[in-house]
Amino acid sequence: MTRMMPVFGAMTLVLIGGVVHGVLTDRWFTPEIRREMAERVSQLPRRLGDWVGEDLTVAERHQRVADADVIVARRYSKTTAHAGSFDVVLVLFSGRAQPMSVHTPDFCFPNTGYHMDAPARIYNPEVDGQRRHSFWFARFHKAGEAPRRVYWSWSDGQRWRAVDDPRGEFRHRRGLYKLYLVGPMPRTSDDGEEMDDVRVFLDDCLPELQRRLAVP
Repeated sequence: MTRMMPVFGAMTLVLIGGVVHGVLTDRWFTPEIRREMAERVSQLPRRLGDWVGEDLTVAERHQRVADADVIVARRYSKTTAHAGSFDVVLVLFSGRAQPMSVHTPDFCFPNTGYHMDAPARIYNPEVDGQRRHSFWFARFHKAGEAPRRVYWSWSDGQRWRAVDDPRGEFRHRRGLYKLYLVGPMPRTSDDGEEMDDVRVFLDDCLPELQRRLAVP
């Protein structure tokens, strides 16, 4: 029996480790917060103000790599008399914090042929007179295609935050949103103003997105 003690001890440690890992990864149940977040993402409307959305197909391998509870991919467009047409691709994820905090565009897009031209910078959109939200943004290009500007950020249901270490910053969250917004490079309007399609979208739609995705 004495000889078996180390074996029993090792088995106990393995068992405890497995249980802890199972709890941390929600292996046996989905927390209510994640179910609510997934439902809110699934119910995101195809029309946001003047922007009209068209659903896009998410490849099965991308769904598998993302390890998300829900992914909504949609192209939103609007047309104005004075500034012409605007076009933005939105990809919204929800799921466990760990997989949501990785696979960001600066690491994933190069695998599909896109290259980031320079380090990402921070953009703080103004909502209700405040700049509480933050998004990373960078320019990506691919051979044979026009360059695109990509924005990305995370939210636990409160505000959008662009952080240096999302895995560490959000490790204790039971659920997390991740948002990608892709648009053309800024252009100049007829009156000389620089127009960024994604920033116009955020100005128009971020308050509505916050209302629909907010969780306690």
